[in-house]
Amino acid sequence: MNQFARGFRLHLPDGRTLDGAQFPSGRCVLDDPERGLVTAAVSIEALLEGESESARVEWPDQPSPKCVVCDGTGRCHACM
Repeated sequence: MNQFARGFRLHLPDGRTLDGAQFPSGRCVLDDPERGLVTAAVSIEALLEGESESARVEWPDQPSPKCVVCDGTGRCHACM
């Protein structure tokens, strides 16, 4: 069976969220709206190297954790 790329979001400590894709090979790319496709890595782990420990990956089939700033209402800078 053919596999497809899997989308994800990278949540950065400064509040930015970058969209990315992981290919069946494990390689990843990130899209920065200000600079375009700016990062490629051989794995999610390699992508996160050098990022703060508070950076996290959100997968579409994984529920988002409840925000501690706005209690999950989506009305804070971290959720936007």
